[in-house]
Amino acid sequence: MKTLARLITLVAFGLVALVAHAQGQSTSYLVVLKGNGPAVASFERQVGKAGGSVTTLVEQIGVAFVSSAQPGFKSTLQKLRGVQSVAYNVPVPRELSRHVAFSPEPQNVVGGSDETFAALMWGLDAVNAPQAWAAGATGAGVRVAVLDSGIDHDNLDLVSNINQDLSRSFLPCQEPAPGFGNCDGPFEDWKVREGRFFNHGTHVSGTIAAADNAFGGIGVAPDAEIVAVKVCTEFDSFCLDEAILPGIVYAASIRADLINMSLGGLFDRNPSDICKFIRDFDIPVPCGEVVSETQAIISAYRRAFQFAKAHGTTVIVSAGNAGLDADRSGSLGFAFADMPNVLGISALGPVGLALPAVFGDAPDAPLAGPDTLADYSNHGRSIIDFGAPGGSFQLADEQAALGQDPFASVCLAGGFLLPCALFDTVLSNSAGDSFFFATGTSMAAPHATGVAAVIIGLNGGDMAPERLRTAMKRYADDLGQPGHDKDFGDGRVNAGAATE
Repeated sequence: MKTLARLITLVAFGLVALVAHAQGQSTSYLVVLKGNGPAVASFERQVGKAGGSVTTLVEQIGVAFVSSAQPGFKSTLQKLRGVQSVAYNVPVPRELSRHVAFSPEPQNVVGGSDETFAALMWGLDAVNAPQAWAAGATGAGVRVAVLDSGIDHDNLDLVSNINQDLSRSFLPCQEPAPGFGNCDGPFEDWKVREGRFFNHGTHVSGTIAAADNAFGGIGVAPDAEIVAVKVCTEFDSFCLDEAILPGIVYAASIRADLINMSLGGLFDRNPSDICKFIRDFDIPVPCGEVVSETQAIISAYRRAFQFAKAHGTTVIVSAGNAGLDADRSGSLGFAFADMPNVLGISALGPVGLALPAVFGDAPDAPLAGPDTLADYSNHGRSIIDFGAPGGSFQLADEQAALGQDPFASVCLAGGFLLPCALFDTVLSNSAGDSFFFATGTSMAAPHATGVAAVIIGLNGGDMAPERLRTAMKRYADDLGQPGHDKDFGDGRVNAGAATE
């Protein structure tokens, strides 16, 4: 998940912008134009004459990013012909998934697969992926664009499925900032840290399409094609709107069947709330200006998602990790799950999945099964289309609350002796052929994307977004309240049902 409270970032940037002007540094702006034809062509000329420069132009959706060192240039931009709205363009803090490194050797290989760690990947069984594979449904011929922090380019589990020719980074190269941008290409080639480290995009990609190659793990759709579209920094510090928006357009333009976006955030639509925040913190930015900025950002993303839909690309997004009910959140908005033309995914996960395997006095079943809404997952009928495995650290949190060391109690299950709490999380690939346990709606979205890839493959490819959503709903397991509900949407995704 990317950001919490983008509003705070925007407001705080008012101070940064003033300082930048005083020092003669350039300030960057997001500009939404009134059209995407002649207005775009003339806009660059206008900006140049006014003393600025267009750094990125997403012509297909009428969005531009502009830089200028002139004080008050935002006001200048707003007066230019063809401009609809303007917002400050700033790096967006990213909400990190919780993750733990993995290194133990397996005792044996189990679970109906020759993949080393398949027995630990309970999410595959939860979405009935093995049933789909048995029927020959593996996502072959389906292209998935992963908008994230790039992918470890030579990862043994992913290299055969990555389309390296189409993979791109939309981040600027700013050496020597480690892992920031495009200096070594679109993949994670930075070797600033010896050994293994967690890479969000690699973990997400492994859940979608780690290859069936008798090594490591396996993805829900092990024969799907992955295109790395780097829009976030390598070590998960932040993402850039200036990278995400052209990344969406690029993915749709190369005819990706699916876009996975395990990123997003919260914003506040209520002007009075925004103004109170500005007054309380004595921030020298007019509150009305910030309200209009929020609308500009929303408008830009709505255009991008509409572009994807028009090109037959389905966008799947994580719902967020703030544990909020979107139906009862007042003026809060949930980017991007509450926007049109995306599928929002909640996270499900077990609590104490491995406990019966080690404790004689443990219950015969986990404290909570794999189809339980994770305590951190955002939910609500207005933002959730489907639920999918995202994992849980609830057992670890409960143990810590009791003063216990969550990593001291171990369980033996599936041939692995590990801290019991780790069995409830999602295991997938990371940089340096390493494996990490992680939890989050960032892990749920790729499970849903993998299921979608299986369904598209079964249908011969090129499924329009509405047709795909209908098929996913038909095959999903309706959990919770009958019909569309706040926790599971239209149900937990199911790859195996598509083969029945």
